[in-house]
Amino acid sequence: MRRIAFLALLATSTVLIGSTLSARSAAAQTTLDVIRGRITSADSQPVIGAKVVATSYSGNVSKETKTDKNGRYSITYPNGEGDYWISMTAMGFEPVRFEIKRIGDEAILVADRRLRSTIATLDQVNVTANAPRALPNRNATGGNVGGGNTALNNSQVSPELAGNLAALAAGTPGIQLIPGLDGAADMFSALGLSADQNSATFNGLGSAVSVLPQDAQVSASVATYSYDPARGGFSGGTIQVQTLPGTNFSNRQTSNVTQAPQLQFADEAAEAQNQKFTNLSFGAGGRGPITMDRNFYNSSFQYSRRFQDLPSLLSTNDVGLASAGVARDSVSRLLGILDNARIPATINGLGNQSATDNFVLQSNVDITPSNSGAGDMYTLGFIGNYSKSSQIGAGGSNILTVPSHNGESSRWGAQLSLKQSKYLFNSILSTTNIGASLQANDNAPYLRSPNGTVRVGSTLPDGSSAVRVLTFGGNPMLDLSSRNRTFEGNNELTWYAGNNRHSVKLTTSARYENFTTDQSNNLYGTYNFNSLADLQARRAASFSRTLNAPTREGSQLTGAMSLGDSWLVRTGLQVQYGVRVDANRFLDTPELNPLVESKLGISNTQVPNQVYVSPRLGFQWYYGNQSQIAFVPGAARPPRAVVQGGFGLFQNLQPAQLVSTAVINTGLPSSTQQISCVGAATPVPAWDTYTNIANIPSTCADGTSGTVFSNAAPSVTLFSPNYQQPRAWRGNLNWTGPILDNRFAFGVGFMYSLNMAQQDVVDRNFSNVQRFALDNEGGRPVFANLNAIDPLTGNVAFKDTRIAPELARVNESRGELRNDVKQLTLNLRPVTANPKLRWSLSYQLQDIRDQFRGFSSTVGNPYATEWARGLQQGRHTVNFGFQSVPIFDVVYLTWNVSLMSGMRFTPSVSGDINGDGGFGNDRAYVFDPSAIANDPVLAAGMNDLLNSGVTPAKECLKKQLGQLAGRGSCVSPWVANASLSFQFNPQKIGLPKRTTVRFNINNPLGLADMLIHGDDIRGWGQNIMPDPNMLFVRGFDPATKRYKYEVNSRFGSTRPTQSTIRQLPNLSLSVVLDIGTTRERQLLTQRLNVGRDKRREGTKMTAAMLKSMGSSTIPNPMAFILQQPDSLKLTRKQADSLAVLSRLFTQKADAYWSPVSRTLEALPDEYSHTIAYDQYVVAREQTVDYLMTLVPHVRDLLTASQKRKLPMQISNYLDVRVLRFLRSSSAGDGMPFFIR
Repeated sequence: MRRIAFLALLATSTVLIGSTLSARSAAAQTTLDVIRGRITSADSQPVIGAKVVATSYSGNVSKETKTDKNGRYSITYPNGEGDYWISMTAMGFEPVRFEIKRIGDEAILVADRRLRSTIATLDQVNVTANAPRALPNRNATGGNVGGGNTALNNSQVSPELAGNLAALAAGTPGIQLIPGLDGAADMFSALGLSADQNSATFNGLGSAVSVLPQDAQVSASVATYSYDPARGGFSGGTIQVQTLPGTNFSNRQTSNVTQAPQLQFADEAAEAQNQKFTNLSFGAGGRGPITMDRNFYNSSFQYSRRFQDLPSLLSTNDVGLASAGVARDSVSRLLGILDNARIPATINGLGNQSATDNFVLQSNVDITPSNSGAGDMYTLGFIGNYSKSSQIGAGGSNILTVPSHNGESSRWGAQLSLKQSKYLFNSILSTTNIGASLQANDNAPYLRSPNGTVRVGSTLPDGSSAVRVLTFGGNPMLDLSSRNRTFEGNNELTWYAGNNRHSVKLTTSARYENFTTDQSNNLYGTYNFNSLADLQARRAASFSRTLNAPTREGSQLTGAMSLGDSWLVRTGLQVQYGVRVDANRFLDTPELNPLVESKLGISNTQVPNQVYVSPRLGFQWYYGNQSQIAFVPGAARPPRAVVQGGFGLFQNLQPAQLVSTAVINTGLPSSTQQISCVGAATPVPAWDTYTNIANIPSTCADGTSGTVFSNAAPSVTLFSPNYQQPRAWRGNLNWTGPILDNRFAFGVGFMYSLNMAQQDVVDRNFSNVQRFALDNEGGRPVFANLNAIDPLTGNVAFKDTRIAPELARVNESRGELRNDVKQLTLNLRPVTANPKLRWSLSYQLQDIRDQFRGFSSTVGNPYATEWARGLQQGRHTVNFGFQSVPIFDVVYLTWNVSLMSGMRFTPSVSGDINGDGGFGNDRAYVFDPSAIANDPVLAAGMNDLLNSGVTPAKECLKKQLGQLAGRGSCVSPWVANASLSFQFNPQKIGLPKRTTVRFNINNPLGLADMLIHGDDIRGWGQNIMPDPNMLFVRGFDPATKRYKYEVNSRFGSTRPTQSTIRQLPNLSLSVVLDIGTTRERQLLTQRLNVGRDKRREGTKMTAAMLKSMGSSTIPNPMAFILQQPDSLKLTRKQADSLAVLSRLFTQKADAYWSPVSRTLEALPDEYSHTIAYDQYVVAREQTVDYLMTLVPHVRDLLTASQKRKLPMQISNYLDVRVLRFLRSSSAGDGMPFFIR
């Protein structure tokens, strides 16, 4: 039945996509602006044939249409900016002009008008968008219905992280950054969920994009919920990236970022660990017209290189090693042993640096066949990236390895898309997008040899002791080559009701994924040693090896269909509801293993082909008008407040790789085969012969075959018949608006998420029969027999706990666990024109409870499930900052501070002591040193930890003395992070106005820590993860049935002197250069070319028109204020004074612009653009200079309450600093750019 449903859904999706393509109506699920309305006369009769022109505010792109027999019209911007001026003209009626502006995620921008027979004027505001946004401004990005979207902007991060989508998203409440290791892309966790529950789209298509060029001109947002059923494929968070729409104004810029070791500050340990680095980045971007009003381009690129001296066991001095927890004599002894055994510690020609190079390119072209407003547009888009890294493979812990253990990697990807849109029958809009992408990843180790690990205990100069694992030999995880291919198409059909109250949207999508992965994990084997003495004696504790590595190949088809309606119940209240259906089908299934079915009663052929249904319901309600006035009559005015909320089900869909492990791990001879040898069964290493892979052991030690310590049984991976992919029921309620007489903008939001079908793995071949108990550990059950535990190492032969000895682990993937999240968010900022008071404050409370199974954390039955508080950092988060505070108009200061409560961690045992086959899932028993008998090493270690350990760890353990530790029972300290940036006014420091120079101090708290405490730093501004390993197994006594442990005295430590992790205080330099033609010159040229240039047909502008255009570029703020005296409650004296100032300004402006406009009118068809623009600039500068003399008088006339009611568009022209900047042109403001 499910298969029939899936095939029906996929067929429907394919037919709809194909039919819309053949109808020339394709486009992506992208930002779409549909402007609709009805024009009537004073007696409510339709006005037929009225001309309607919409002009985008920022891009100056115009589209026009005419009303039909019912007086209705429709104009579509397939990739709209959300802000438009509407002009309406008709014979016998007076023209009107007004602004319409997107406030939230409106389905339609409604602009109805009743034309009057009066003198032409700007209409008063009675048209707004269908839904509000909180405290909108000209450049704000609205959220969707329910308030789920959060706009991303590069100003939120330091310059070197600009364009890093995960880092940008991490500034959103409920989202945390997961740094990528070894050159891999950063990821993020939403609401404490795994990163694979997130999704990303680029121009409406699913995408693996993680980094954009710093100069990319895009809009980006992140959301953890959306009540539009067209958005799906995630149960965590989703990032949407959309290139900015076409514009008739070209803008171009270049940028570079520099970070150098000379501008970084390190304590002695960090210096010794080679943590200083160099980061260089250069990029450029541009956007503009190819053909005015019709065809546009948008392109950007960035190249960056980061490199540093390689930290390793060879290059780190005594201080650096001690901070990492290793004594110099231990390292010297290891290197001597490796040399004698002919195990190379380095490779000729490797060099002593690690480096990562990145290049990313984005480009798309918009082609509009006409400017009729019918929405017909094509877009060809491309985004690609390439990166190469050297000296990787240690997961960020190179200090504990030798260089030969590393390797190199290269990654590249490309995505090509084609979009088209068309508005049909004045009531149905069809948008379709098709695309293809390819992702490639190639890793290679420097040394092809068995991997080796050795556990080393060291007594360090500060008196503490530490246990660390050092690695050498070949890297078992780096032999990898993969290719991922994707073909995708989607379509939206949207019907708009005649009264514009409903917009019903039907979406369909189909996606084909294919991958090939050649991964030879552990093909050369891994030896583990418990001590340097054992390594020297060639006495390994264990050996494991993968004997063959089948190529992973697989494909998946996914389809989705949704039906939703956006219902405008009444002005100010919009409801969005609908249902989404997702389905998937894996095209590869595991081969049946009859042994699994006969021995365990389960089939290994099950794959999760499913059909999922997701209902959604959201609303947004805005009421009243803010006290803030409109900047001109006819301009949109923000609402008094906004209420948003809703609930829905959000379904995740995993990629095709989900079933790959099951396909190659069937337990059959053709599947992955491995050996596992423990204790006496471990073969004696002969390192000098392993250059030939044929000499590497493929069996355990002679004479041990068939013993419990020798295991050659294959593992099996399978899916539970009831397996479900992750999903979440999620709801929210938000309120946003001004408070205290518009003194502050305040927002409060609550969200609840019940995350279901969270992934867990159960070993179905685990017997779960207790063989004995550890009486000195609270009766902890052990599921292996005494003779299955190696006395010398304490390693457990998990073969003894198998139901079917012919098989090793039989991992069954289930989707049975849950977690719930409650989140409260508060935001506050002042509403003020005073630049010195631009601060913001936010608080977040996030309560997460996890359900977990014993196979991940246990002191008893591994099958049992329990609930506990989530381990994630940041239950409490406080953010405070000042933005662009001027200091003598020379430097603009931005200061941000974040306080986050610590993460929870679990006292654990490094190893498997209960015999369930899991490594690291056994929670530690907290020994009371006064109660320990016959184990002085353990007693001394616990005493040292309880007396000299870090305070949070000591307090946590003292509460649990004599008990098995609880999951997440310890909490690390609060973490403080800060950033400080100085942006210089280029005109004050002798640089061109087009130049933006920004110095950013990353981690100024760390710098203060070093200045105050020297090398004995306290960890200010550091986010060091605590070490959860409390005990290391060093043997087992079968007579007493007790393990022998070594205590990690650095358990739970977040001391920087005991860590290899640093956020180095450093100074970065960012330089941005606006290299495009000024917007003012482009506007002047466009207007002058009308009637002069063959490509710009029309009548030449008269002197009056040119004067009006010129004077309007520097508006009269006094006139704007006088147009709304009642809203501002102007007194008679204020009004009279402002009127005088307004007349003076108008007279002066007329005197400046009149001669220039006459000169420009007289220009011939062939004229000098430079000379014309120079004349324009002279008049502009004179106008601004005079306005600056009036501004202080205007500001003195207005009260503080009146100033708060002025919108940004007016208050900016009452700010002398802004006027100085705009005096000649707006070049250098960077407004259209994503970065800044």
